[in-house]
Amino acid sequence: MRIYHLLARPFPGSFPAKIMALACTGVLLPTLAASVWFLQSGQRAEATNLMAIGLGSACVMVFGLRAALKPIGMILEAAESWMAQKPVEPLPDGYGDEVGQIMRRINQMVAEASRQRASQRRQADTDPLTGLLNRRGFSRMMRGTEAGALLLLDLDHFKAVNDCYGHQVGDRVLCHVADTASDMLRKKDLLARWGGEEFVIFLPGAPATLAGTIANRLREAIAIDQPEVGPEVTIFVGVAGHAGGEAFDHAFVAADRALYRAKAEGRNLVRHDEPARAA
Repeated sequence: MRIYHLLARPFPGSFPAKIMALACTGVLLPTLAASVWFLQSGQRAEATNLMAIGLGSACVMVFGLRAALKPIGMILEAAESWMAQKPVEPLPDGYGDEVGQIMRRINQMVAEASRQRASQRRQADTDPLTGLLNRRGFSRMMRGTEAGALLLLDLDHFKAVNDCYGHQVGDRVLCHVADTASDMLRKKDLLARWGGEEFVIFLPGAPATLAGTIANRLREAIAIDQPEVGPEVTIFVGVAGHAGGEAFDHAFVAADRALYRAKAEGRNLVRHDEPARAA
């Protein structure tokens, strides 16, 4: 340990340099001492040959140690990527020594931690009742999206459902709406429970006319396919365009405005933000 601390002074930031310096010192010091002895004995040729052999051995050792210590740099790079929450490439699995064991253990730890991190993210982004995205997950998925249409759904008189039938039936109604919407949408569409009885849908690349058609089909499907237990379920929908990019606040405000138009005009309706496009 004392030798290591001594080497830490000239090579504070490099473990391979410390090992190389120690190895070269172990080769060159005896060689130098023997060469001095030969010189004092008058054997100049032997001293020269010995120094040449020592220097050659030191060079070979430096290059050999550099190759042997390369996995340490790979391990450090993987650790730094992991700490920075960047993708970590699996370390090579071809080493059969202790370094290989360390690499395999690191690969296992990174894989397990990645699974746990992904599971935690899914839990944080998922609504526990319906299994849909929640507000956090939807907002994250909307970052950098292309242009399209935003649909905001609300259930008609949902408070009365909870008051008259209980929250258990209310939960079944929410799940029924979620399942119906999931079955009707494309794989690339985003569906989330925004909160309470509100749902939000993003239709990538959908123009206003197509968004209105899909919204009306969804409204009709929910009105026809009623849950087995509980009251009659209908929805009202607000539709607005989304220009794409990071923020969708403007589109959400527009869809919310259209939603309240549908509510004010009798519910079980689809309304666009522009009055001229009312469905």
